[in-house]
Amino acid sequence: MVFFDQAISYICILNRIINKNNGGHGLLIGTGASGRRSYLKIACELSAVKLNFLNSAKEMKLKDWKEYIKSQLKVFTKVNQKRAILFKENDIFSHDVIEDIHHLVINGVIPNLMNEDFDSIKSDSSNTEILGIGLEKYIENFYKKCKDNLHIFINLSPLGEKLREYCRIYPSLITYSTLVYFTEWPQTALLEVAKHFL
Repeated sequence: MVFFDQAISYICILNRIINKNNGGHGLLIGTGASGRRSYLKIACELSAVKLNFLNSAKEMKLKDWKEYIKSQLKVFTKVNQKRAILFKENDIFSHDVIEDIHHLVINGVIPNLMNEDFDSIKSDSSNTEILGIGLEKYIENFYKKCKDNLHIFINLSPLGEKLREYCRIYPSLITYSTLVYFTEWPQTALLEVAKHFL
């Protein structure tokens, strides 16, 4: 891999976002092949943060989407460590999905998503501290862990209407996220890559 000044700058920006204690979310604006996913993977590795993303949302239904998010959030019932989820533009297959992402960005959770699961998750825990606290306190701790440790990143293109539409309907995507605009590679970067591979 070739590191050039622009790439290092983006990795540093993403790393700072990931290490925010609260509200470390990113709206990554750029066209395809601008390096958004690669830079984020490196930034997460540097901060020892696990990065998750959907392999394919083409065949996914809303029920599958809810189960996926639920599986990601359930991790915080067991551990207290940072995790990041990257959503591509194609992953947002309905307005319900972007609304859920909007809730994740603001609160770290989707309202009423796990209400039916808390009893069973708590009782199945082998942690004596968790078993010793009341359900209400347990849920409160879970919500705090999600808000503090979950980092949402959304890849959106400046082309087309989706970026404008999502930000108009859900302005919190801008208010609660750091906007990072990925420009084209400069000529110096192209030359460095060419020298390395040719």
